[in-house]
Amino acid sequence: MVEQKEIAKKEYEIGYLAKEEEGKKETEQLLNSYKADILNEGKISKITLAYPIKKEKSAYFGFMWFAVEPEMIKEIKEKLKLNNKILRSLIITPPIQPRDKKTVIRPKEMIRPLKPKTRVLEDVQVRSKKEERPEIIDNELLEKKLEEILR
Repeated sequence: MVEQKEIAKKEYEIGYLAKEEEGKKETEQLLNSYKADILNEGKISKITLAYPIKKEKSAYFGFMWFAVEPEMIKEIKEKLKLNNKILRSLIITPPIQPRDKKTVIRPKEMIRPLKPKTRVLEDVQVRSKKEERPEIIDNELLEKKLEEILR
């Protein structure tokens, strides 16, 4: 009797830029063809590109969280490159965190705000207060001091 090895699926996130809104369907069909489980998907939205990609000045941005066997990722990436409706795509392994399957994560919520570095500014202000400027001495006093030192 031959035992079947159960291959564990791993979670990934795909972000993509598509020429048209149908790019979302194309991506879903591709993932389904590799027996991927779509866990979560974001709302697709039209954006203006910073520079043209394949002569396109705007695109539709979307993202999905899915689970698939790790061996399939390379093939999925190759298929996405060959698809003319998908301008760019990126597949990453998201950080492990508990989440509700009904919750849709938007890109703005994923970005953490940076904390300002107030400590550096405080150090600079303290230094400037401690440093005192020397008094200005006129030439006559300077000459007298030099004579005293030379004696």
